[in-house]
Amino acid sequence: MCKLIVVTNRKLCKRDFLEQIRLLVECNADAIVLREKDLNAKEYQKLAKDVLAICKGSKTKCILHQFLPVAKDLMADAIHLSVPDAIRYRKELNSFTLKGMSTHSVEQLQKAQELGADYVFYGHIFTTDCKNMQGSTDTGLCDRWHFV
Repeated sequence: MCKLIVVTNRKLCKRDFLEQIRLLVECNADAIVLREKDLNAKEYQKLAKDVLAICKGSKTKCILHQFLPVAKDLMADAIHLSVPDAIRYRKELNSFTLKGMSTHSVEQLQKAQELGADYVFYGHIFTTDCKNMQGSTDTGLCDRWHFV
């Protein structure tokens, strides 16, 4: 079964961000990963509260990204973490009914499975400015591997 999981970046929205979230919910997106990496915990919590309210009562699951303490404070039931953060928060993962993890290697993929991930993101596939802005020299998988 195919699912539509939307990953946010409000800086790329041409319309009001929360209006865009409402449209995604109306279109029955299966899930929205609220991935707003430039926000601090307080700013993220305010935005997450609004997005969770929009998704409430719909079939669209709101998955909070990286801010596990915020997710717990808001009583969110879905979290998406990096594998290192999932290891760090291992004991707290069971309080979420849906756990996703970002992976960048086969080893991390295996660790995510061991940690009980319900789904994983694997990548990045193509070179991305997002990773370059964080000081990474990593290129996308397509740049590293030769596909025949």
